[in-house]
Amino acid sequence: MLRPQRTAFTRSSRRPPALGRLASLALLLTLAACTPPQFEGPQIQAPPEGFFYDANSSQARKVFDDREVLAEGAWLSNLADEDELSVISLTTFRGPVTRAEVEAAREALIARWGRPTTEYGPVRTYRIDDRDAWGWLETNRFGGSLRSRELKVVVPYDSVSYAIEFYTRDPLFLEPAELEAVVGTFAVGRTEWNLPGLALGALIALVVLALLRERLRAYVERRTAPDPRTREMRLARIPTPGGDAPPRGDAGAGAGGAAAAPPSPRADRAPEPPSGGDAPPPPV
Repeated sequence: MLRPQRTAFTRSSRRPPALGRLASLALLLTLAACTPPQFEGPQIQAPPEGFFYDANSSQARKVFDDREVLAEGAWLSNLADEDELSVISLTTFRGPVTRAEVEAAREALIARWGRPTTEYGPVRTYRIDDRDAWGWLETNRFGGSLRSRELKVVVPYDSVSYAIEFYTRDPLFLEPAELEAVVGTFAVGRTEWNLPGLALGALIALVVLALLRERLRAYVERRTAPDPRTREMRLARIPTPGGDAPPRGDAGAGAGGAAAAPPSPRADRAPEPPSGGDAPPPPV
């Protein structure tokens, strides 16, 4: 009964080899060393469920009328129902701003677009994307009842400033805390790298490559080295001097098949007479 030959591959099938475990560890460390954001670039990182992003949307009444606009976009929800409409506008302005500039923008907006039915809250400081931001809350009432709310916040950076304006009529977001929670997820999303973990993963990857190279070299040497069993078989076929080697003339027969049969002992005898006949006379 033939049994399958046990090789390095059959032995390693029982448990993962050390090389595979090292490669898996290097991959896990590399993945753990990077933390990708929910959205790349300046964006609301946790938009509410049911919102969709429109990169072509723009704000008619901007926070700053005297600053250059670099980009615009908005998250939208419930467009078909005006009673529950929600819009989160994102506007990128050139250059950083200060709290005083935000307060001046609020006063200019009230002077131009202010209405008696709208309450304008004071400018407050918010903490967004690990930096100070400034904004205010607007509350719209109609007939004494709450109609809508809008939170306007400006987040300054080194070369640009982002204005986030969350306007809603949806009862789910009319509370100021709900508006602040959504706007507070704004961030300039970027992939963060943990350098120590990345360096350790790279070191393990180099070790894996070195082990692979060593195994490949050993495999090539095994494949190219002569088989000692084949060499022994060839040596066994070579006749030794003075031994019982077959004659040179019979070498081909020995190599090609069975040895030639010895001559028959009946070849040197005279043929026998046929049965019932006279025997031939003896020779004179």
